[in-house]
Amino acid sequence: MREDRSKTRTAYFHVGMPKTGTTSIQQSFAAAREELSTNGLLYPGKSVDHADLTPAFHQRGAGHYYYTNRDIAEAEAQAIGDAALADVQADISGFDGDIIFSTEYFFDLTPESVQRMRAFFEELGFRFRVILYIRHPVDAAISHSNQDIKMGFRTLKECVDNPNYHSNKASLEAFSKVLTREQLIVRDYEAVKDHDCVQDILEVCGYRGDRSAVPTLRSNVSLTMGGAILADAHARWKNLIPDFPNRRTYIFKVTGPKFSLPDETLDRVRIASAPEVEWVEKNFDIALKEGKRSGTYSSTLSDRAVLDIVAYISTLKQPPK
Repeated sequence: MREDRSKTRTAYFHVGMPKTGTTSIQQSFAAAREELSTNGLLYPGKSVDHADLTPAFHQRGAGHYYYTNRDIAEAEAQAIGDAALADVQADISGFDGDIIFSTEYFFDLTPESVQRMRAFFEELGFRFRVILYIRHPVDAAISHSNQDIKMGFRTLKECVDNPNYHSNKASLEAFSKVLTREQLIVRDYEAVKDHDCVQDILEVCGYRGDRSAVPTLRSNVSLTMGGAILADAHARWKNLIPDFPNRRTYIFKVTGPKFSLPDETLDRVRIASAPEVEWVEKNFDIALKEGKRSGTYSSTLSDRAVLDIVAYISTLKQPPK
C-alpha cells in the first residue's frame, strides 16, 4: 500500500497572469534551483519555466499557440511536452520536499484542465495549490500596452483606442470551480510588488531557507513615453521599408517620464472594469487599487528625448544595421 504523504508535501503551481512579473519570477527560481532544492523546495525540470507542460495539461494540448506561433508542428510539440513531463516526474520521484512550477500559459485553463492537473499531483501524493497574482485593470492595461508597443505587436494608436487587459474574473472563476479557497492562493500584485513577488512566493510556500540567497532577477525593461513613441515609429517604418534596420536599442536610451495611456483611455478602462473589481473584492476580499502613477502620456517627443537620441546617434561608428 502506498504511503499517504499528501498531508506533508505540497505542489505549488504559480500561474502567471499577464503583466504580473512572471518572467522575473521564473528566472529567479531557475537561477536558484540548487539553493531551493537544498532547502526543501524543488523547481523541477531544466528550463527557465514550465511552458512545455502545456501538452500535458492545457486544453489546447500540443496545438497551443505557444508552439504554433513558432511554427512547431503538433507531433513535435507533443514530443517536447512528453520529454518535459518525463524530466519533471524524474525530478519529483527523487525529491522528498515541496515542489513549485511556473508558467504564463495556464491563466486561461478550463475547469476540466484544472481538475486534470490537480488529479495528477494528488495521485503523486501532493497537496495541490495554485498561486495567482492579480492587478488592477488600469495598471494591467498600461503595462500590456507598453509591452505591445515595445515588441511591435500593436501601434500606439491601437493601444490608446482599444487597450488590452486580461480579465481577472475569467481566470478566477475557472479555477474556483475546481479549487477551494485554501487551494487557490490569490495575491494582490500591487500590494506585494515592492515587497517582491519572488520573496512573497517563498513566504507563501513556507520556505525554510535563507530567502536572501534567492535574489530577484529583473528582466523586462519598461519604455519611457519618448521610447514608446520611437518604438511605434520604428514598427511603422519596418512595415513600409522591408530592409529597414532591425536594431532598436535606441528606444531604451530615451529618458524622461514613463509610458502611460491618456486619461480618457484610462477612464474607459476604469468604467468597463468596475464590475470586475467589485466582484474580486466581494469574492476574494481583495480591494484592487491602482498603483502610483509615474508615467505621463504624450503624443510628441520632448526636447529631452530628442537630445537623448542625438547623443546616442553621435556614439555610433556606423549606421545601425
